[in-house]
Amino acid sequence: QVKNKAPAEVQITAEQLLREAKERELELLPPPPKQKITDEEELNDYKLRKRKVSSSFITATEQNFVHPEVKNWIKYARFEDKHGYITHARKVFERAVEFFGEEYMDEQLFVAFAKFEEKQKESERVRVIYKYALDKIPKQQAQELFKNYTIFEKKFGDKRRFQYEEEVNKFLDMMIYSKIKPFLKDELVNQFVLHINCI
Repeated sequence: QVKNKAPAEVQITAEQLLREAKERELELLPPPPKQKITDEEELNDYKLRKRKVSSSFITATEQNFVHPEVKNWIKYARFEDKHGYITHARKVFERAVEFFGEEYMDEQLFVAFAKFEEKQKESERVRVIYKYALDKIPKQQAQELFKNYTIFEKKFGDKRRFQYEEEVNKFLDMMIYSKIKPFLKDELVNQFVLHINCI
């Protein structure tokens, strides 16, 4: 039982209690040691440990132990690529595409995958990745994907085919406009035919 129910002379707030607890926690835990890698063997051990951590995280994600996030798969694949494990990086991207399937397709995954393949100078793989993703992801959710695909085709694609596809898209847009203004339809078709013949 409390005999003296009068308020204490010095009042302590909950904020003060939390701040003091945090300060004591920092005093008790020494900072982690800085790791200095001195030779090739130690570097390889470090890389192997990091790969195991990433791999086990992805495996836990696949087995529904952890909430899956696309960014974790991308980080893991980039880690593999950065350290020269190209085939492992490609497999991580492929596993991610398979894991997320068609019900949860993220354009960032496909952009990262395509850029990885572009870095490996695999133009046909890049084209297949972009076309697959553009076919599956709704257009309003794939703006970044389409922008990157356009940049890729301008750099590495067949210039004439790209120009043709661009002109067809412009023509289709004009046809939509001509539904609003029907008297322009014949003029637009004639302009399109003339323009395509010039390409």
